Amino acid sequence: MNEFNPKNAAPPDIHPDEETPFPPDALEKVLSFKAASPRAGFPDKAPPAEVSLPSFFRGTVISGQDGTCQILGENGPLSARTAASCLLRPEAGDLVLLFADKLGAYILSVLERSPSSSLSAGSLGEGAPAVINLPADTLIQGESISLNAERLKLSARDSELESARTTFKGTVGIFRFADLSLQARNLFQTAKHFFCRSRSMKVRSEEAVDVSASKIKLSAKDDLRLKGDLIDLKAQSVARVDGENVRLG
Repeated sequence: MNEFNPKNAAPPDIHPDEETPFPPDALEKVLSFKAASPRAGFPDKAPPAEVSLPSFFRGTVISGQDGTCQILGENGPLSARTAASCLLRPEAGDLVLLFADKLGAYILSVLERSPSSSLSAGSLGEGAPAVINLPADTLIQGESISLNAERLKLSARDSELESARTTFKGTVGIFRFADLSLQARNLFQTAKHFFCRSRSMKVRSEEAVDVSASKIKLSAKDDLRLKGDLIDLKAQSVARVDGENVRLG
């Protein structure tokens, strides 16, 4: 078997008139090229001399790191930086649109994602999601913004949500925190049934605690103690005190 020479490698044949820009053997050629020599034949900045400058053309990503990708272009291999307008991060095997001039080449957009991008070397791994790259400080602004997804996950070291009015709706809500602090001038809780379970519970009020209900039942497994400078128990009709030993005074 003849040894594969990346310098003599031709780019995949891509025909824009066909239904798919990826011929059956295109990705195989790309991955074979990378396996043979990841950086062989790639200039640092400018595209090959055969490309008329400036120009737009298409290419296939072979590898990438830190915003710079190695591309197998229509006229040979080259290096290209990812343009700030290209939010979708290129992955190995992707078909991309490039712009080149005498100062270098840029990837403007990802035209088509290869079905095997997540399986090729240098990618995020099998089943990895598409990555959208944004500048360090990004503001998304609009009169109304909607996010619709089967599953939504937000992850940040620090996060802050601020609005004049915030509403959370759902069938089931679960909050999991190591420590949770709620601070409000007025705190209202409304529920048809309210359950609270904890290993220990302390309620402290600087002024008064007012509990009002049709029926109140206090049950303790061991001890139930009421202590105060003044304890006033009143009943409209009957007051019962029952026990094996009842001590008054």
